[in-house]
Amino acid sequence: MRKLRIALLLSASLLGSGTAFAAANAAREQNYSGTVKHFILTPVGSINGMVLDNGTEILFPPFVSTQIAYAVKLGDTVNVKGVSMASGHVVRAMSVADAASGQTVAIPEVGRWGKHHRRPMVEKLSAEGVVGQVLYGRRGNATGLLLTDGTVLRAPPRDFASTPLEDLAKPGAKVTASGFGTANAMGRIVMVREIGADAAHMTKIALPDWHHRHHSGPGLARPPAQ
Repeated sequence: MRKLRIALLLSASLLGSGTAFAAANAAREQNYSGTVKHFILTPVGSINGMVLDNGTEILFPPFVSTQIAYAVKLGDTVNVKGVSMASGHVVRAMSVADAASGQTVAIPEVGRWGKHHRRPMVEKLSAEGVVGQVLYGRRGNATGLLLTDGTVLRAPPRDFASTPLEDLAKPGAKVTASGFGTANAMGRIVMVREIGADAAHMTKIALPDWHHRHHSGPGLARPPAQ
């Protein structure tokens, strides 16, 4: 009887917490709109974000990737309901409505954000271009660079506080990078192994453990065996 009472109390507490969390998010929700300029991919090629023409970074969990791909195309105008994250220009989406297709993708509160339990089928990739903007994670820390051609360069957040990324993480900076990644019709992502201002000034970036990366935030995937 005592165990049942404790279980009921825990259930009520969790339900109350969930309701309070949903209510708090609803109170903080705002409307954002713009034209979709680039999609942001995960290492396995799923869509988990988009960048609007005004620089706003829209984030959503990769389990809605297929719905987003059907509803939204590059160049479409979207209206997003979401919550502004710690880094200001980053929004956690609650819904994405596409003006061209007329479709709306509702994004549930629950879900496993960014967690993948299979290794991506990555390939060796390199990139060279100009930084358009710095990308941020849900915790407000820098997690990548978006080049003007739409290529996303990912690196562990700790590396953005040290050279060379500290010097490269600014719009207009020229960057050359190589590593492993995925490219598809939606975009291109490189998990960086080496990066620099040019090919003559490259710095190696160590890869974190695969399991740690997928359970503690954005980072780099372990490449296939050589």
